[in-house]
Amino acid sequence: MKKVLALILALVLVLSFASCKKDDVKEPEKDETKVEDTIKDEETEVPEETEKEEEKKEETQKPAEKPEEKPAEKPAEKPEEKPAEQPKTLGTALLADFKAAAKAGKSTEEIVNVLCQNSKIEFSAVTNPVAVGDYLPGFDGEEIKGFKSGVAFMPMIGSIPFVGYVFELENAGDTASFIQTLKSQANLRWLVCAEAEEMVYGAEGNKVFFVMCPKGE
Repeated sequence: MKKVLALILALVLVLSFASCKKDDVKEPEKDETKVEDTIKDEETEVPEETEKEEEKKEETQKPAEKPEEKPAEKPAEKPEEKPAEQPKTLGTALLADFKAAAKAGKSTEEIVNVLCQNSKIEFSAVTNPVAVGDYLPGFDGEEIKGFKSGVAFMPMIGSIPFVGYVFELENAGDTASFIQTLKSQANLRWLVCAEAEEMVYGAEGNKVFFVMCPKGE
């Protein structure tokens, strides 16, 4: 009987010892953080190809930017056309008429007739053909030479300080020296009682214009 009890006790002790060992052996804790990290990494990591595709989609979905509209260019404004300045004095007005008539190919007589019709001339004019050796009113000193033919025009009343000439020369290249001769011998006070206010001269081709007169502005 004692042996049986001893065996039972021994079994009980063995069983209790075995159960204690089971309680002491615990399962190792799972590395939850590592699992979570791997899950997160898998969620965040996106393949490069998919990222590029998404960027392309976003670009295509963006509305196309409108090109900047440039303001319409204004047509260039035409410069204001200023009226041609009219000659201010009697002498300059006659010079303009002379050049226009000479360019038109008129003779010395025809040119003088045009000049006498200018509205700035307020007197009745007389015309006289002149040649080398003739007395030319308005000039002092030596005889005027160097022209082929000429026409003088002046007032019928001798007290008005006005005398004009249109000369024709043999050579158009001599006009400058001929005008210099006229200037050097001209006398604005050829009339004792009155004096001309201006001396105006010019040339066109082989024709020369020369006048001494009041300004008549």
